Formats: sequence, C-alpha cells, structure tokens
Amino acid sequence: MEKAWLEIDYGPLSTTDYDLEVSDLTVPASVTRGEEAEWSVTVRNNGPAVASGTMEMVGVMEGRSWTYGPWEANFSNLAPGASITYTKSWSTNINQPVIIEWRATVIGTGDTNPDNNELIDYTTVN
Repeated sequence: MEKAWLEIDYGPLSTTDYDLEVSDLTVPASVTRGEEAEWSVTVRNNGPAVASGTMEMVGVMEGRSWTYGPWEANFSNLAPGASITYTKSWSTNINQPVIIEWRATVIGTGDTNPDNNELIDYTTVN
C-alpha cells in the first residue's frame, strides 16, 4: 500500500501581525528652570498589517519620585508604512537643576517586534 501526502499552504499565519516602532523622540537637550519646552514622539507601523495601539510618554526626574506625565494617546487603523506624531508642551516648574529622563513607549497587541517599542532621551534643566 502506498501512502500519499497532502500539503496545504494556508499562507501567512495571521493578517493582524504588525511591527510598531517608536521611530523618533525629540526633546530639548537643555532648558532653563521655568521655561516652556516641547517634546514629540513619532510612532511608525512597519507592517505588514494595519495597526492599533497606545503611545505613552513619561519624564522621570533623576533622584526624585515626581514625574512629568504619563501622557497617553490611542491610535487605530495606522496603515503599513505610515507614521503618526504626537507633540506636547510642558514647563519646567522645578526650583533646582535636574536631569529628566524621557521614555516614549508604544504598545500594540499584534506587535511582533517589541525590541523597537521604546526610545529614551534626556533633558538637563539648568
């Protein structure tokens, strides 16, 4: 008796997988106490599917428990290859010099590559 094999190609396992990336984080390198400043975060969908998720931005002051934020923004239907940029003004309402660590993160349930979901940068407050 001969055996026969049947191979079925179902194509890609999922049409909901995508790769979200924090592709840019822009903060001022330094600011003066009391000065207003701005940060921006760009999230990119590297595909292959349309993406939905949340961007979170938080600034943590070195040596202190107080933070700026977190600020969150939800997005949906971000096409493969498309980007979205978030911008926020903030003021340095502290009374002594400090370094702020800014952390931008993107989260999506179908994200297949978490290694590019976060960027960190610093602002020195003089």
